[in-house]
Amino acid sequence: MKIPQGFPSPGFGRLFHGPVMARLDGVQGTVTVGVQIGTDGKVMWANGSGASPTLVRAAEANAREWVFGPFPTKFKFPVYHEITYMFKLEGHPTEAAPGPCDVSTDLPDRIEISATPVTGDTLQYYPTGKPGAAATEPSAN
Repeated sequence: MKIPQGFPSPGFGRLFHGPVMARLDGVQGTVTVGVQIGTDGKVMWANGSGASPTLVRAAEANAREWVFGPFPTKFKFPVYHEITYMFKLEGHPTEAAPGPCDVSTDLPDRIEISATPVTGDTLQYYPTGKPGAAATEPSAN
């Protein structure tokens, strides 16, 4: 059964402030994430494919934050749906800390994320918010 237009309420937080390492490495591409939605509208699982593993993990983590609904009374559950994430790097690379990404949506099917590429060895990502932490992406969970 197809998801009616206008039904998800996505949580963008973590995904659209990164993935920092993908921006640093110049990684872009398209990820398709299949999700299964339960009766409460929450995503039960998310499985992505395409692009780089960094972008797949970021898209899966974001999709798990989505809440769909409300659904019509006679809607059949669980529901399977696919979301396409397009990650694009645009503009001249900068050595400054990465700013927010530009996001456009065609919910519930498509998310486009545009960001400025980041270069230089001076960029550090602190997952704990403290200097000295490893320069890695946040975990998917």
